[in-house]
Amino acid sequence: MARTKVFGDRGTVMEIGDRHWIACKADFANRRQAHEANVRMLSDLLDRHGVPYFVTPNIHNTHLSFGINDDDWPRFVKALSTESRDFKPYVGVAARNARGKEIRWASSLDDPIARRAVERQRLVEVFQVYALEDGARYYNRPQGCVVERWVRDEHGNMSYEGRNSRTSFIGRAAQKHAELQFAGKSLPSFEPLIKAHVFTFDQPVDVVYMWVDGSDPRWRAALDETLAEITGEVLPDSIDDSRFRDNGEFKYSLRSIVPHLNWIRKIHIVTDDQIPVWLDVSHPKISMVSHRELFGEEGRLPTFNSHAIGSRLHHIPGLAEHYLYFNDDIFLGREVGPNHFFMTKGISRFFTSKATLPYPDSDANAHEAARRNVVDLLERDFGRTATNAFFHTPVPQLKSMMYELEERYPDIFSANWGSQLRADSDFEVNGWLHHYYGFLTGRSLRGSIAYDYFDLSDPTVRDRLEKLHRNDRTAAFCINDSPEASKENVDFVVRWLAKQYPVKAEWEI
Repeated sequence: MARTKVFGDRGTVMEIGDRHWIACKADFANRRQAHEANVRMLSDLLDRHGVPYFVTPNIHNTHLSFGINDDDWPRFVKALSTESRDFKPYVGVAARNARGKEIRWASSLDDPIARRAVERQRLVEVFQVYALEDGARYYNRPQGCVVERWVRDEHGNMSYEGRNSRTSFIGRAAQKHAELQFAGKSLPSFEPLIKAHVFTFDQPVDVVYMWVDGSDPRWRAALDETLAEITGEVLPDSIDDSRFRDNGEFKYSLRSIVPHLNWIRKIHIVTDDQIPVWLDVSHPKISMVSHRELFGEEGRLPTFNSHAIGSRLHHIPGLAEHYLYFNDDIFLGREVGPNHFFMTKGISRFFTSKATLPYPDSDANAHEAARRNVVDLLERDFGRTATNAFFHTPVPQLKSMMYELEERYPDIFSANWGSQLRADSDFEVNGWLHHYYGFLTGRSLRGSIAYDYFDLSDPTVRDRLEKLHRNDRTAAFCINDSPEASKENVDFVVRWLAKQYPVKAEWEI
């Protein structure tokens, strides 16, 4: 854990392990912003000292490396050594520990050993340390800039002995100047290096939320009236209060999108004509979708069944082909790119957990029954079974696949739409059917994501959330309400979310 000691308006001394670092104060919300700050810092430094360079974006255009010719390398080292504006940058170099294992070693160039390493090595990292105001989080070498040492031969060709995601050789004829817009700057590059990569996903992506305020008297009266009208057994998990309780998570889930999914085009919020008092519905990025608009002449309203609502999401007017379905208890812990969720046009990812589907003697749980019904369908139509559940993360969806499923299984969708409460006849189409059908037809693939899960009935949840606050390694996490949740845990989470996401989103009143 880092400790900080403020020494001025802009600077901080940080104690990390047994070493001290001079850090810049920053309000960065994610690693990408720290990397962009380092890009601006290094490009400004090179420009000030007249050191020629070019940049190479990675295949997702999220990070850059800098290329400097061998002839210009001494000027680069001198620029780093003599830089006195604001804070001197640190460097990361290859070194060996006491056991002889190769490691990356970070130091100031005031250390003569580090300077000699920079003078002769073919790859170094340049960075500043950035510390958040509360000292709970900092950014250092992993968010820095890689600087590659290129060699130009007698014919004008350029080569690099290491590897990057683009190339290690640029012929003279291919060295056509180009400008890359990145981190608010125009940076020099070469035309072949900035072309859109086959693995780059650059299609528009929307977010879709289903939200309910279970404390709304009008909504509660409609639920009571529906329960009075329904004959037959109502499964307990379909009407449990924890499914509809609003602890304020929605506001913070939306706040987590601002710094961590800054590439999202539109946010669609599906409700039963409910509007959070803090939400500016006129904001251009927000689209409110009423159940009445979503269902039209289909199904039966009012509905309190997430299976029914979820199986209509692809009918949202103006919805992008690629979208992420969120529950309001899903949060982002760090910046993730669209390639986490979609590989290319028409290919989505999914994230399986180690949890498996039980085989009960009776379907007393509507949620598990909806999954089991999908498994039975897959076994019937594809001769394959499915066993693994999915992480509670943003759910990647393809609108065209949902329409295809609706056309192939119209009875399933229409039955879902008419189910006002969760029932053992439902189908879980957004996760189990979409993902496994997509996998079996070659349009969805397993991905990976740094994820965590917090249950409010867990007595350790407070300690675990405090640890999460001090780092940004977790990309997505779920804080799940529960019938057994203690009041202490619920109250703690309300305070913790305000601390984790203190900055208002632009759509908040």
